[in-house]
Amino acid sequence: MSNTGKLFIFNLKKIDGNPNISHADNSSILLKNSDNEIRILIETFEKFNADTQIVEETSKDKVIEKLTKIEKADFARYKYVAAAVLLHHKNENIAPQLLYFHNEIILAFLKNFTLKNKPKLFLIQACRNNFDIFDSTPMTGNREYFTPTKMIICYASRYNCSNYQDEYASRFIEKFCENLQNDGLNLSVQRIMKNTIRTIKEETDEKQIPSYLDHFHGDLMLSAFTI
Repeated sequence: MSNTGKLFIFNLKKIDGNPNISHADNSSILLKNSDNEIRILIETFEKFNADTQIVEETSKDKVIEKLTKIEKADFARYKYVAAAVLLHHKNENIAPQLLYFHNEIILAFLKNFTLKNKPKLFLIQACRNNFDIFDSTPMTGNREYFTPTKMIICYASRYNCSNYQDEYASRFIEKFCENLQNDGLNLSVQRIMKNTIRTIKEETDEKQIPSYLDHFHGDLMLSAFTI
């Protein structure tokens, strides 16, 4: 039987030839952490009947080519789509052309007509910058975009804050997936995210506090898509 969900993993840790990591002396740990994140993402979303496509390009132009295909792809057979964006960096170190790149990735899915009324979940493993187009008035003025409904965006950090990393690298993807695997059959994504926020806030002594935007208008239960 075919899968009911689709997971995209945008592994952008070396995009444009720059390892987007916080500390050169900690690079091997952070790059290894990205590999661990990919593994746990695949394992977690397989439980919720999703197949996986990894986008792992070394230039922004190549990623944009992939996004153009996503905008036009036919996702009619899927009941939900998730996308994880993996960028390990601090704002002062990241290349300027990548600072708002996760917004471009999200918009590609919003432009797809076959996803208009389908649940969309985004996991942003990056710093949350001070320019968030999804945090304001719905985009009803531009017919090219859909109003961002049926969508939840989960961020590794709070608004305009860096993504804190320690010797364990960033905890966000790991903790979110751990909670989703343990409780996702009974709890909504919103509740899973609230539990993730509380756990990371306590474990890092409030140095990292994830956040999320909820444009779903109801509880998103990934258990509804399991067989």
